[in-house]
Amino acid sequence: MHRSELRVGADQAGQRLDRALQVLCPESSLRTRRRLIEAGQVLVNGEIAHCARKLRLKDVIGLCLRKDTSPASARFLKQHGGLFFFFKPRGLHTVRLAGSPSPSLEALLPELWDGEEKIRLVQRLDCGTSGIVTGVCSDEALSVFRDAEESGHVLKKYFALLEGSLAATCMASQALDTKKRARTKLLSAEAPRSRRTTLVPLAHLASGSPVPPWLRLPLPVLPCHLTLAGCSIQRGARHQIRAHAAGLGYPLFGDSLYGGSTYAWYFLHQAVVSLPGVECHVLPDWLSEEALPLAFWDWLAWK
Repeated sequence: MHRSELRVGADQAGQRLDRALQVLCPESSLRTRRRLIEAGQVLVNGEIAHCARKLRLKDVIGLCLRKDTSPASARFLKQHGGLFFFFKPRGLHTVRLAGSPSPSLEALLPELWDGEEKIRLVQRLDCGTSGIVTGVCSDEALSVFRDAEESGHVLKKYFALLEGSLAATCMASQALDTKKRARTKLLSAEAPRSRRTTLVPLAHLASGSPVPPWLRLPLPVLPCHLTLAGCSIQRGARHQIRAHAAGLGYPLFGDSLYGGSTYAWYFLHQAVVSLPGVECHVLPDWLSEEALPLAFWDWLAWK
């Protein structure tokens, strides 16, 4: 990890973080700086901060560029015809970011797949989200995937660790405004069915209790009430699950951008991608397969 710091002086005091960050990233665009902040690679006084945070004199901005986060654990999972499935670990960008030294799954594709096909990724996951990313090798395969999405025959299942105690299965149906904003905004209108999120509580964890054996969380006890939820979507929009969960009052644990606690990262993982004739699945590294309760497997419904 490459790290550099800046103590805010009179010239930066009162500026937004995404503007002041240019001192540490002089050749970066505003968009690139915002992506670094959203990915949790910029800290203010040791804590994750928002793009719009107003800086004060003597605040310390820390830039932590993760150059080795991931590439080692990114891997090829499965091929079915013209569809390819890859595992993207948390901390790795899905696609190349202009002006950023951070690695990406897209850049690693030649190392992960040694066939002759040239693969294009047709899904994106946030940098802090792990799980399955789908790729295609032809326009025909792309049409197959997009047609399945349009007809509602693609299902994506995620594990999410939420703050609070989600009592029952619910559906978040608010439309999302994802344009030109670091944080996706919930609208009053309803989203089409394919853009809704279903949340199913799988386990409730009490504040102060020991971390259960199936959860790999490097803390002695749980810092707050948590719910491990299964989240299902058909077509994902930017930050869809993060925004919908927060809108229901249950932000992801560690997702400070959406009102969650300040932690090193948040917990969201795409475990299943299913479409007619093919299904791919992979567990997150923060869940123990050996200790996973039966109810979790039942929800996953792996074939």
